Amino acid sequence: MGTPGPGEATLITAGILAADHHLDIGLALFAAFLGATAGGMIGWWGAGRRERPCSPGRPVPPGRLWALARGERFFRRFGVLAVFLMPSWVAGILRIRASFFIRRTLAPRLSGR
Repeated sequence: MGTPGPGEATLITAGILAADHHLDIGLALFAAFLGATAGGMIGWWGAGRRERPCSPGRPVPPGRLWALARGERFFRRFGVLAVFLMPSWVAGILRIRASFFIRRTLAPRLSGR
């Protein structure tokens, strides 16, 4: 659930090349796995290193507190499902534990589902 960009175009191109037997589909899938996993981890890590968007002493843009509270409720309510439905940087901002985020991110990718 990241930002659409060059990754999508690259995957489409890889699919076309694999269909024409110019690229090994296994290699393309492995590269997609690595890219998606690395992108998710970087998003989670980068957002987690940042100061919380509504830290005391900082001006709070309208709606920011509401959005943050809603994100926290969503993660509390849906837990594992939230890792799949929300961008990785949201988990980072909300300080979701590394052990929880990494296991829930890697497990379905490694199981092939």
